[in-house]
Amino acid sequence: MDYFSLGCFGKLPIHADFIRHNADGMEVRGLDQWFQEGIQFVKSKLGPSWEEDFSKADFWRFVFQVDGSDRFLVGVFAPSRDQGGRRYPFILFLRVDRTRFPGPIYFAPLLFSTFWNRATEVAQTGWRGTELKGFLSALERLTVPIEKEFELVKEAYLGHLQVQTVGDFWTKLLGDFSHPRKYLMDRNLLDILLPMRHNPLNKFGLGLKFPLILQAAEEGYDIPFWFDMTFRLLKQDKVDPIFFWNRGPTKGTPCMMVFFRRPSAKNFLFLVRPDLDGDSWYDLAPEESGNPENVIGGIRKERQELLDQGGLPLATFLEATEALKE
Repeated sequence: MDYFSLGCFGKLPIHADFIRHNADGMEVRGLDQWFQEGIQFVKSKLGPSWEEDFSKADFWRFVFQVDGSDRFLVGVFAPSRDQGGRRYPFILFLRVDRTRFPGPIYFAPLLFSTFWNRATEVAQTGWRGTELKGFLSALERLTVPIEKEFELVKEAYLGHLQVQTVGDFWTKLLGDFSHPRKYLMDRNLLDILLPMRHNPLNKFGLGLKFPLILQAAEEGYDIPFWFDMTFRLLKQDKVDPIFFWNRGPTKGTPCMMVFFRRPSAKNFLFLVRPDLDGDSWYDLAPEESGNPENVIGGIRKERQELLDQGGLPLATFLEATEALKE
């Protein structure tokens, strides 16, 4: 028996009311409540333009969970509306049994890559030319293949770390191995995470924005790499993160927003207007990185030397990162 089930909730133009299909459970209620609170905040923040901004928002892939639940959600966020024009997201998701999920939940993007591609297509156009009953019937027939067994995915990831070099990674990520954002990203991550080694991670309320590599349909290894690096720096991995990501946003560059506890209503603004500066999230590698000399000058000499070793395997880079002292 599968350890996940398909469901959806929200609004679509083919129906006059709120849609719920296999959408019970505290994790769904938690996500729904966050959307409601977030929409109220966005309305107050953006004013009359919020509806237009919301309708132009991007689709986001996500992994979401709440404290006290043995299940988490993997799904697609789509800006939408009902027949009457009332705005609300439409969410197509898998509810996953955490107790049977074979590894850290940040491997979900690799395990469910095909689902996210199909779910995005369904949320974009799968409801057109049909009525709600027919749409939900089609959802029931939607197959959800798993890419590979977790052990094979983990083995492939570890193999990737052995052959992918630091130079290749930063060049793919930023377009230039010596880009100032490389140093700024690393410095910011260390400055934030190293002091938190002895503090409960779920007390950290700020969202962290990570850059991602521009990809086509398939997911890459950058998401597990960032989490791997994060938890090595923290020397703790007992908190399951919440994260949203987009590899081809219409505003800004590919990115992932990570939370270590339930995000606040303010954080919903990021899904609608990721181009705005928010006081509830931190961009680890802003596109405007400032004076390169100042950025590099704020890094320890041995760390800069490590970052500049382009032929170094990522596995060795992570080992050196884990060995850092506060």
